[in-house]
Amino acid sequence: MRVTRPWQLRVEPLEDRVVPTVEIEPNGALATATTFTTPIDTLSGTISSATDVDFFKANLNKGDTLTVAIDPRDAGDLTIGPALEVINPEGQVVGSARGR
Repeated sequence: MRVTRPWQLRVEPLEDRVVPTVEIEPNGALATATTFTTPIDTLSGTISSATDVDFFKANLNKGDTLTVAIDPRDAGDLTIGPALEVINPEGQVVGSARGR
């Protein structure tokens, strides 16, 4: 005897997917900085050497939060400690952090 079940299919929306903005070389100076495309953008870049410098830019309002993280799974053989400087429109460093 064959038993059949009534199956139900439920479709749920997935969370919003974030497609990273990939750095555009050259971006080793303020004038050629890769721009964030949305306020919740995820950036993807590569540290190619101990002297590699990459600039990214975004328009932030007072009270906005900027989160920066390096994914060690993507860091490969990263033997350098990354550094971050937040620079205001006047070119002044207003925040910084150093890795390792």
